[in-house]
Amino acid sequence: MDIAVSNSGGPVELLRNDGVHGGWIGLVLKGRKSNRQGVGAKVTLETELGKQVREVKAGDSYLSSSDPRVHFGLGKAKEIRRLEIRWPSGTVQSVTDARPGRYQAVEEPPT
Repeated sequence: MDIAVSNSGGPVELLRNDGVHGGWIGLVLKGRKSNRQGVGAKVTLETELGKQVREVKAGDSYLSSSDPRVHFGLGKAKEIRRLEIRWPSGTVQSVTDARPGRYQAVEEPPT
């Protein structure tokens, strides 16, 4: 990922990631029973290379913001073995149609 930074009264800076790139997958969570943006949801991704966990957060700091989407770097992993979302409502959802290389919207199941 690249990052754009804007400091108060200063110029915008672009921090580019020109390193070795591997695969990736991103999720945009949409809560139904939980809050609309899925804040507080815990997402677990497992590949043959290991496990990664991300939590959806919001409200970083005064006059700042972060991307609410969940992003995982896959490196040289060949397959996603498990992708699970634990919603704030307590619902646990398995994502079976995850496809690397794009952001995918996932809606919390109604029950």
